[in-house]
Amino acid sequence: MEFRHIPQQVVEGILHTAIERYFDTETGRFIAVQRVSYQGSYKRFVVAYEKKGDEITAVTVHTVTKRQILAKIKRQRWVSK
Repeated sequence: MEFRHIPQQVVEGILHTAIERYFDTETGRFIAVQRVSYQGSYKRFVVAYEKKGDEITAVTVHTVTKRQILAKIKRQRWVSK
């Protein structure tokens, strides 16, 4: 997350409050999507994460468009969780 300069609290907020969640059938990781206010505007972020028991580990985070999300759903790469 430091590489992209996205604060840890933004990532944690998405992981804990995102309503839009998927499972990535290609990577086997879970996906949380949420629009957040970031650097003066609203951006839609994706956080890919792994779950082992009660432990959640963010793997990557990046911005995404609604069109990109819909394409992944249509291809069945992301399935609703």
